[in-house]
Amino acid sequence: MSMDFGTATTTAQLVASVVGTVKTARDLAKDIGNRELKETIGDAYDGLNDLRQRVLDLDEENRQLKADLAKKAEIEGPLPPFGYFIYKHLPDNPLCPKCYQAKESTISYMGPPQNWNRGMRRQCRNCGHYIYEKEMDLTPTTVQSRRPYRSQWG
Repeated sequence: MSMDFGTATTTAQLVASVVGTVKTARDLAKDIGNRELKETIGDAYDGLNDLRQRVLDLDEENRQLKADLAKKAEIEGPLPPFGYFIYKHLPDNPLCPKCYQAKESTISYMGPPQNWNRGMRRQCRNCGHYIYEKEMDLTPTTVQSRRPYRSQWG
């Protein structure tokens, strides 16, 4: 069940009103001199104060969850072919999919593309994870000289 700010405020106001009523009843019970009634009303008063604090805590948690959802809505992904996540307003700065999809999600940017063994890769600035955007070319290369080899003896 989701509670918006207006509902939480109204609930908090309602609880505060009931707390005020119970406090008045407790004060009246003091005047009557009925100790048992005074203690029962005091327990109700304490319970309502706990309830009021819980409503305020839930309201704060709700606001934080809404802020987190709004942040997540700014991110797209995983995008093919490399599984990157990106902020919609920063499409050229991919986030590390390993960090973003971890149990405790972290926003970490991938570094700039690097040439590596005739391929292209990016490295996460946080966890060091590599993504090869262009596979390495591991075929041996030969170096050709500009002039034929001549022995000093012949």
